[in-house]
Amino acid sequence: MKQINLILHTSTLLTVFLFLLSGCQQGHRAPLSLKVEGLSGDTATWSITGVSYSIANPEQWDSTFTLTDGKAELNIHVDTFTRIMITPSNVPYPFLNTIDAYLEKDKPIQISAHMKDGYVAYSAKGSTLMEQYADRTSAFRKSAIDQLQGLEGNELFKHYNKLSDADCKANVDYALAHPSDDISAVYLTELADDSLLAARADELTSSLVQGGLRGIIDLRIRCYDYESAVRYSSGDVRLGCQAPSFSAKGIDGDTISLAQYAGQKYVVLDFWGSWCSWCMKGMPAMRRYQEKYKDRMIIIGVNCNDTETACRRAMEKQHMTWPQIMDKPDMENSLVTRYAVQAYPTKIIISPESHIVGYFDGEEETFYQMLDSLFVARHAQHP
Repeated sequence: MKQINLILHTSTLLTVFLFLLSGCQQGHRAPLSLKVEGLSGDTATWSITGVSYSIANPEQWDSTFTLTDGKAELNIHVDTFTRIMITPSNVPYPFLNTIDAYLEKDKPIQISAHMKDGYVAYSAKGSTLMEQYADRTSAFRKSAIDQLQGLEGNELFKHYNKLSDADCKANVDYALAHPSDDISAVYLTELADDSLLAARADELTSSLVQGGLRGIIDLRIRCYDYESAVRYSSGDVRLGCQAPSFSAKGIDGDTISLAQYAGQKYVVLDFWGSWCSWCMKGMPAMRRYQEKYKDRMIIIGVNCNDTETACRRAMEKQHMTWPQIMDKPDMENSLVTRYAVQAYPTKIIISPESHIVGYFDGEEETFYQMLDSLFVARHAQHP
């Protein structure tokens, strides 16, 4: 994530470079007023980042605003529920000093922050969500700073992590006990592990879940389901194991199966996408090796997360003449899931006996070296 700094003058100009993952310039205004007290000196360096909870067409943009006498008025353009994080530097505990704000289109938010005793406490008005979030966050910080006094280095971080874990558990407990509150949905989407969100999402009934958070919750659950399926499949996708069989419709309408090459040729499954720069960089070498060993192996391309138009355009540009299957993780019997693919490109070498003999994440020279060693050795045995 891009790190952007701003200079904060208590009586002059404050420039903020605001990083948002959304097409915000044409969006709705979400006015945000900010008042900061307790600043020391004439200037202080802060950073600000923003994350839109939109899942469509992310992009970055910059903005500026002025702060006079510790106050500022912003009109941030947002189309969707958006989180911004403003953090001062040169403070004892940076992790206790972030001002988090959740913005919704056409909802003005007023934040009052106070820097005191090594942490930023803040309150908010304008939405029940922000009022609750600010109050609960500030209460945790006040309790934490009292317990962190006098600690340094590893001991400080160790103790803070313990306090943070306890606070996270308290937030989750609150969320499960108050499924109709907006803040409950926010707490569950802030968790790094999506298993609880996937298990309890249907119980969340706040308007935010049906509105601004709906898309991201659905996306997180789909990703969790995919990762769970991959973890389940990975036990079957190991060197020496029998390769999962498949029969799928190719991009040209023909049926492509692993069985049709059994006993005849090695099969290379190449999981790729036109959006993947390393996939594209490897295509000239793939062409050379397909031609070099065409009597002993066949490449089957598995195009992932592309439109048919994008796939065909890449095939034509890269002169891919081998069979192609279009695949997505959420498809029934997805090859991406069945072969536990977690990186692109992924290249899997399957022997004529249908055993997995090579599994390569990324564009690796060792993949081509293995093909050479396989076919040189095989040619020596069967000249």
